[in-house]
Amino acid sequence: MPSSPRSPPAASPSAHMYSSSARVAGTVLPVSQDAEVSAGDGTRPPARQRPIALAGFMGVGKSSVGRLVAAQLGRPFIDTDEEAQSIAGRSIVDCFQSGDEAVFRQAEARAVRQAVATDAAVIALGGGAVLREDSLRLLLEETLLVYLHVPWSELREWLPEIAGTRPLLQDRTISEIHRLYRSRVSTYERAHLRVWVRRTSPEEAARRVLRALPRH
Repeated sequence: MPSSPRSPPAASPSAHMYSSSARVAGTVLPVSQDAEVSAGDGTRPPARQRPIALAGFMGVGKSSVGRLVAAQLGRPFIDTDEEAQSIAGRSIVDCFQSGDEAVFRQAEARAVRQAVATDAAVIALGGGAVLREDSLRLLLEETLLVYLHVPWSELREWLPEIAGTRPLLQDRTISEIHRLYRSRVSTYERAHLRVWVRRTSPEEAARRVLRALPRH
């Protein structure tokens, strides 16, 4: 299923899902001890300064959490949606509304390849980026792929906030969005790690990701 188009970044949907806004520069995040983390289906790659890639359904906070994790670790941050728009020379919304999803998907795959080639980057992936098998295989081989998991019971409460900047969601019923969510879960769970992201704050979500990272 296609990733939801995202409007130009006037207001980040992932930021709206949290009760507090993220401050990236100079942020220090003490790592909590209550993160809910589990191993995904993928075999965790050897720990080194390889990129960390965040996957998950639209609106779970991959970009805002990724920026915080990158700031904490002193790593570069890359948002593949933003990069794909630069490569395509068009917004995601324009590509989808013009019937040119294939143009965006090609740009997205290229953005993923470029991001993975950036040493030690923290990468926020578009919701549908891992649905392309060659991109998923590359991410599993070359990055530490982390699935930011939000159960449907919680995600459904955020839909009114998310849908405002997600044109694809505006045309779907709750049942249709639920089917889209379920259709992607098995792919997301191929990640090396799964971190349960609750609706608290981006700082808390970032702490959960940091705690899940290998300590080598």
